[in-house]
Amino acid sequence: MNDTMSQFKKQQKKNGLDSILNCIKQIFHETMDTFQLVITVPLLIKNSTLKSLLTKEEMELVNNIVFFTDRMHSDQSHSSESKISQTSYESSTNELKEDIDKNITDTMIFKMLKILYNYPSIRKVVVSCWMKVSGQSLLFKHYIYYFMKYIISIMELTPEEEMAKNMHYKNVWSRNKDGVEEIRKLTTDLEMQREEKEKEMESTMTQYKTDTTIIDKLNEICIEDLQSVSSKYEKKQYLLYKSWEIKRDELYDKLDQVKKEFEMIKTANFKIISDINNKRLKTEAQLLSVINRFDTDIDDKLTEYEELCETYESDKMEKNSLKAAIQFQEDTYDLFLKDVYDESLEYYAG
Repeated sequence: MNDTMSQFKKQQKKNGLDSILNCIKQIFHETMDTFQLVITVPLLIKNSTLKSLLTKEEMELVNNIVFFTDRMHSDQSHSSESKISQTSYESSTNELKEDIDKNITDTMIFKMLKILYNYPSIRKVVVSCWMKVSGQSLLFKHYIYYFMKYIISIMELTPEEEMAKNMHYKNVWSRNKDGVEEIRKLTTDLEMQREEKEKEMESTMTQYKTDTTIIDKLNEICIEDLQSVSSKYEKKQYLLYKSWEIKRDELYDKLDQVKKEFEMIKTANFKIISDINNKRLKTEAQLLSVINRFDTDIDDKLTEYEELCETYESDKMEKNSLKAAIQFQEDTYDLFLKDVYDESLEYYAG
């Protein structure tokens, strides 16, 4: 029974808080709407938007209130400039007058805002004109909006939720503190590592510059050596080429001479062969005559036949010796050409 009553009281209390919270939310929304209306009133009056929405009497009242507030503002600015030369009595009198004027102005402005707020169409126009107001007004409006939203978010929490939220924030703060300490330690370690790496980098850069200098010097030496070797090699190749040309011309001259000698020997050998053939034909004719005569007088011609046979054999041997000489000369010529070819190959290979 007691638990039920306790729960009922808690429920009543919660319902009462919810109704209060809803009232506060309603007041907050109306306050923000009124604040937007206050900021955009100069724009609405300037572009004659209100003329099409208000009645003639309401429009005259709004214009009079605006005119009165502008004049009051001008008078206050003028009086603030002349306060330096005023006595204490005049100053207190002016302050009292300013307070009265301020109360009157606030009352008139409140009346004007009430008239404007009662028109939903004007509130819609205010939303469309909102992006035309100054940046400072927008910033101030956002500050008020987020402040009120924060207040409502706090009021929406129960004591248990508020306690849990505070505990959560404490835990977050504790973890954040530990994290900050860990970050500080890690930052110190990172700074030490950075200094060590910078030293290593400086040492590496010094070694790199030294190695680069050595490599540049070696490159210069290598380039000079390459140029020198290339120049020497080109000169050597040029000299070898000229020497080869001279030797080639000499070999061509020798080859031409050998060809001429071979043609002379060949012509002489052809002449000798022709003479031998003529002698052979003559001998054969004589042998045939002898043979014909041998049939009639074999005893008398036997001796002559033998002499002719000996002459034939002698001529045959001479012919064979000439053929051997010709073959020797051909082999000598072939060997000479082979030597010339081998020397050319050895010269180009060298």
